[in-house]
Amino acid sequence: MAQGPTWDRTLPGAETTTHVYARVGDRKLRCHLHLPARSAPAAGISSKIPVIVWVHGSAFFGGPHLLGTPPSFTCPSFIVAGYAILQVEHRSSRERGGLFPAGLHDVKAAVRWLRHKATTDPTANLDPHRIGIWGASSGGWYSAMMAVLSSPTVSRCRQQW
Repeated sequence: MAQGPTWDRTLPGAETTTHVYARVGDRKLRCHLHLPARSAPAAGISSKIPVIVWVHGSAFFGGPHLLGTPPSFTCPSFIVAGYAILQVEHRSSRERGGLFPAGLHDVKAAVRWLRHKATTDPTANLDPHRIGIWGASSGGWYSAMMAVLSSPTVSRCRQQW
């Protein structure tokens, strides 16, 4: 049975590297970091590169997780505009240790990894203060939960509980 096309991990105009952002037992969680090939700042705001985190959809149990293609109709435009894209792998609810909220923990770990890289690796030239997140289907849910759980209001409420 033929499988669907696999993504070759590149975006036009981007320099792509693959990283292990976390380990859960013997499972390596990976990400692809797509940096704009040119060094011009996005929108002239800063010399640091803003990052868009892409979380693929999977209905929470699909896979293979690193092959969830960022939308080809928008991502090249972001790269050309000077944004980096971090494509995140997360565990499926079908795999051992992947039951809820494992996937959400994985996405949170990827954003922590990204912030750490942005603050400790000057050659990456990433802006730790300009990180957006975006996803499709269950990836959109993970993105929304990241936004909600990261808001200052929610953080204050959790401290009071």
